[in-house]
Amino acid sequence: MLLIVILIIAAIVTAIHFLFANLRPYRLGTLALMLWGAFVVLLFDHILTNLDVENGVLNSMIAGLAEENLVVGVGATIPIIIAWITAMVITNRFNNTT
Repeated sequence: MLLIVILIIAAIVTAIHFLFANLRPYRLGTLALMLWGAFVVLLFDHILTNLDVENGVLNSMIAGLAEENLVVGVGATIPIIIAWITAMVITNRFNNTT
């Protein structure tokens, strides 16, 4: 479920990025890249876990933190959104000083 949540959110943000040109100042492309990167990392972890390679890194970190994978999926997007907002603030600050 975690992979599916990240995949859906990444697909929605990517679609919005390409469909609505007037939203370019919000740098949705950056957010989409972060989400796709998270999806690839989680997919890799999932594959390694299912191949009986020692417990996946992510699975061992979140074991017991949330019973529902949907909560974990939504919670995993929060640091990505925080990083995206930070990137927007920093780039806008540098763009406004010139």
